[in-house]
Amino acid sequence: MNMKKKCFFYANCQQGILIKYLQESQEFINKYEIKMIGGLVHEFLQGEKKLDDNSLKEADLFIYQPVREEHGFLSSESVKNRLKPDCFCISFPSLYFTGYHPQYYPNPKIKTNHVYPFGMIYHGDRNIDKFLEQGYSQEELIKRICDENFYQEAELIDHVHSTLEELRNRENGLTIKVADFIESKYQYDYLFYTHNHPSDILGIYVVNQILSVLNMPSIKTEIINAKNGVLDEQQLPIYPSVIKHLKLKFISPKDTYKNSVFCTNTMTFQEYVEEYINFYQNIDNPSSAIYQHHLSIALENQNDWEAALIAQCSAIIIDNNRAYLFDRLAKIFLKKQRLENAIFAYEKAININKEWTKFYEILAYIYINKGDQEKQNENLDKAIIFYKKGIQYYQSCLDYKNKIFGALKIDNIMVDIHVKIADSLLIKQQIDEAKSYYQKAIDLNPNCDRAYIGLGHLLENQELYKDAAQCYRQAIKISSL
Repeated sequence: MNMKKKCFFYANCQQGILIKYLQESQEFINKYEIKMIGGLVHEFLQGEKKLDDNSLKEADLFIYQPVREEHGFLSSESVKNRLKPDCFCISFPSLYFTGYHPQYYPNPKIKTNHVYPFGMIYHGDRNIDKFLEQGYSQEELIKRICDENFYQEAELIDHVHSTLEELRNRENGLTIKVADFIESKYQYDYLFYTHNHPSDILGIYVVNQILSVLNMPSIKTEIINAKNGVLDEQQLPIYPSVIKHLKLKFISPKDTYKNSVFCTNTMTFQEYVEEYINFYQNIDNPSSAIYQHHLSIALENQNDWEAALIAQCSAIIIDNNRAYLFDRLAKIFLKKQRLENAIFAYEKAININKEWTKFYEILAYIYINKGDQEKQNENLDKAIIFYKKGIQYYQSCLDYKNKIFGALKIDNIMVDIHVKIADSLLIKQQIDEAKSYYQKAIDLNPNCDRAYIGLGHLLENQELYKDAAQCYRQAIKISSL
């Protein structure tokens, strides 16, 4: 049997998009196996993780982003010198563009911790900060920056040219280049969620350049909904004036954004500004909910879970209309094995924000794992209800986005929920319904190995051994890709 060559990445979080779509190239996965070297570049630079030099020596293909010489043995040139002589190297730039977000600068009030490793609100807004320092009220501030003429066309065009020029300087001498592509597409396609979190559209463009360098055909992609992507957890809202004067075709001022910090898929521009103002004004105020929330996280980091619980409860007493506060409270209860309290907290979170499907998913997990054998069926029934609610709300989001953006790829979250419902139904011996959910998962994603495994178990229990074996073979085939 031919051994596959080994491919290693030395890059930041942007490598996730490239890994995902390189694995959609049959030619690439037939030749290469993607291996990990222990972490991301920023984790090595900050001493959080250690670079695995022994693995590096096995690399046949090394795909990397430049790391400056000042970082010594972690610089990309130093790392390359430790590769074997015949290792093939491909370089690509840090994907960066501030054209959509001219207000961005590093947040001066950022506070990092294990829950928010880059800060709860990582992206500073120079305009909001300036207006708050000048004593503007929230109402006055929102009115100003929501004005579609807040930024003028000339300054925005100059800013786009400036950020593209910076990117061209970064990509000079690298294998892969993206500035020209961004310049030609940024008005028509949603290319960046934040200044350094690109959408899958740009990721696929980089992947196809890599495949071209390797003399492999490009991957064929369906219509991509850039509102859903590998790095979409936080989508920084775009100013109405930027949308207007840059003539952005993919978005309107009425569109909403995903923000996992605040547990929402439907954050408006104004809601984001309100959350930013709340953070700016209250993060250092001990009588505020957001201060108590961060205090709870700090106490949790010291393993003082009782004090962390008290601080998080204090945050909710101060402000009981924030889903993310109840989400954090539920996680503390889970850590302390207080499952009924965790269920109560998640139900409160759902009452505030019904469209965040992860609440339903975790609730279902809690019910399945309560460990009460006498009430197993009751718990499974509740789990199935919450999974089905997750499908309902997730489907409503997809339906809405279908209207706005056209045909979408099915998201793996939807597939995963169908498999979990089927698993729960199988435990309850509701065979026919379980079978229908496994089949639906396969229809949504023919490469879902877990669905084939579950369906195989179901068929095996029915003594349909030939059909079960066929499902298992298909699962093995998928997992070996």
